[in-house]
Amino acid sequence: GKTPLLNHVLRNREGLRAFVFVNEFGSIDIDGALVKGQGTVREDHVVTLDNGCMCCEVNSDLEGQLRNILKKCAGQLDFIMIETSGVCD
Repeated sequence: GKTPLLNHVLRNREGLRAFVFVNEFGSIDIDGALVKGQGTVREDHVVTLDNGCMCCEVNSDLEGQLRNILKKCAGQLDFIMIETSGVCD
């Protein structure tokens, strides 16, 4: 699935600085915990969006979070990854 692919990319990023958004549709933050548990990205560089599906309810939350991160981490990031919910096909 998506989380193993995300972790593979993070483990092989060769010094690139990353920020990760995890869209967790369920009530338990399983995917976000798996990403943080790998130790491949700083924990404060993982944000869980847990208030609905990325393409529907979370869209405006994602936009606001992206703006905040880009402002806060200007010049400190090489890429941002967004893991979408398993509900999105």
